[in-house]
Amino acid sequence: MSDGPTGRSPDERRTIVVLCVFCFSLLMSYGFARPSVESLFVDTYTSKSLPYAWLGVAVAATLATIVYGRAAGRMELTRLFGAVIGIVCGLLVLLLGAAHLDVPGAPYLLYLWKDVYIVVLVELFWTVANSHFKLEEARWLYGIFLACGAVGGAIANHFVGDVAALVGTERTPLMVLPMLTICFVTTRLMPKTRKAKGEKPPTDLLAGLRVIQASRYLGLLLAVIATVQVAVTLIDYQFNVLVEAAYPDKDVRTGVVGSVYFYIEVVSFTLQIGTGVVVRLLGVTGTLLAVPLLLGAAVTVFLAAPMFLTMAVSKVASKAMDYSIFRAAKEMLYLPLTYSERTQGKAVVDILTYRVAKGGTSFLVLGLEAAGASAMAASGVALGLIAGWVALTVAIVRRYTRRMADAARLEAVGAEVEESDGS
Repeated sequence: MSDGPTGRSPDERRTIVVLCVFCFSLLMSYGFARPSVESLFVDTYTSKSLPYAWLGVAVAATLATIVYGRAAGRMELTRLFGAVIGIVCGLLVLLLGAAHLDVPGAPYLLYLWKDVYIVVLVELFWTVANSHFKLEEARWLYGIFLACGAVGGAIANHFVGDVAALVGTERTPLMVLPMLTICFVTTRLMPKTRKAKGEKPPTDLLAGLRVIQASRYLGLLLAVIATVQVAVTLIDYQFNVLVEAAYPDKDVRTGVVGSVYFYIEVVSFTLQIGTGVVVRLLGVTGTLLAVPLLLGAAVTVFLAAPMFLTMAVSKVASKAMDYSIFRAAKEMLYLPLTYSERTQGKAVVDILTYRVAKGGTSFLVLGLEAAGASAMAASGVALGLIAGWVALTVAIVRRYTRRMADAARLEAVGAEVEESDGS
């Protein structure tokens, strides 16, 4: 029963605050991890080696999804949160120690760690959030959660260059540890998640794939996410090639990359605080379609004027919209799904597809290089994929509309039954 001026109970308000603090701390941790780890990787192997890193990320993400799927079927999600954070911190300390001792392959493994830890923790967060909020609340709250994350990320990205200049790029990822410690504390304050009565979610990757196979809806959502991630990764590759050429000094490059991600967070925050209004005005459908159309325009500008500045604008546009209105609207697509679809199916769609798509992109980039295509070809392919993104979005939102209508009818029937039982 809700009370107070906001119409929410104290427990509900506490849950919202806890989730906001978690988003802030998690994205702050990534703001320190991403620029420093990426700069260290490029310094060790050059940007031309990124496709091989993405292949490793695909393998690591697959293994993480298998482990996550088994754990999510057996553990309550907030307990799983704490366990994952402990593992992430332990791996970071181990890998930084290896890098300090110049153990071969340590920067490569740090890159894999950086890509996998964030997507697992982010998807765990959204699974918890989707278990507690309905569409009307999600329209407003999801933008707030994302805005809190953007503020944390912006602060870290603003200072990461200064930290790298002070302690060195190699030690900068240590800033992740206090941030994840705060995340761990917040998981102890999150409400417990419960399955629907009698529902037994599958506990392995194959079973999760069967959930997707049985759901045309999830299959389309998987195709959307894969297309989005390949397009965004191609833009990211183009950016890394240009930034390596423009800024050969490792610590300076860390600061430049941090500055670009700072602007990404600023734009993300601006969009996130307006997410509720945007989704209210455009609807889930309009919001999901606006993102690829705007990104396509940014990539077109780069192709017309290929330089670092226009590439940086394209990267800011791709990441900022992915982290803000697209993320919020995409998460709403999970609201009418069952617990199994929101846990096991989502694990495959989001955790696995987000990173395995990078593996697919690596083959694409290596194929373009083998064919003698220029670096600009990556952006041209990205533009074509954005067109496919639009077509897939149209297909998924049609099914979303039907699912939401069915869920509303079932809820109305349930309310009538409760009313008749009470009388």
